[in-house]
Amino acid sequence: MALPPLAGPVGGGGLFLSEKQSVVFSGRGWVLRSERYRIKVAGPHGVRARDWDEAVPAGDLSDAAIGGVDALPALRGDVWWRGSLLPVEGGWHLSGSFEIETRRECARCTRRFWWRLQVRVDRPFLTAELEDDPRVDATGMAHLIDLLREEVWLAWPRFVLCRAECSGGPVERRVGDDPNPFASLAGLKFE
Repeated sequence: MALPPLAGPVGGGGLFLSEKQSVVFSGRGWVLRSERYRIKVAGPHGVRARDWDEAVPAGDLSDAAIGGVDALPALRGDVWWRGSLLPVEGGWHLSGSFEIETRRECARCTRRFWWRLQVRVDRPFLTAELEDDPRVDATGMAHLIDLLREEVWLAWPRFVLCRAECSGGPVERRVGDDPNPFASLAGLKFE
């Protein structure tokens, strides 16, 4: 894929081309931002082992125009991805770890707070199964942004608390302190 000429305003670590497309500089040169995270996991031209120890911009994980998995909510800061793609018997193995921080709502007091999630990636790509693997396209490429997003969504708890001792409000309440909501029915007379 030929890159467009590098002309226009530069900012944010890359060159702006359009609303949905920009160019960023990676260790291998200028690449389309949406293509930066594609990794080869299958194909006739061989797959190379690969290591990462780099920041993934929070905006890329939150940008619905990149990848096909649901974008993450606004993140606090970039995500540092440390991982590797290594050959194993019958295929390849992607492993690594990263941590995100995002705004969540407490399930008890509904206060918004910064929530942290540590994610461990452990994904096999078995050659015999790659044809049916939805994570891999027809050219044998997988999208790292999609893989990272999937790991977050799989680890995403439905409910979180702002702190373990959250009582759900400004007044500390205990079970049994509230009057019985049916107590007023006791005075009803039935004939």
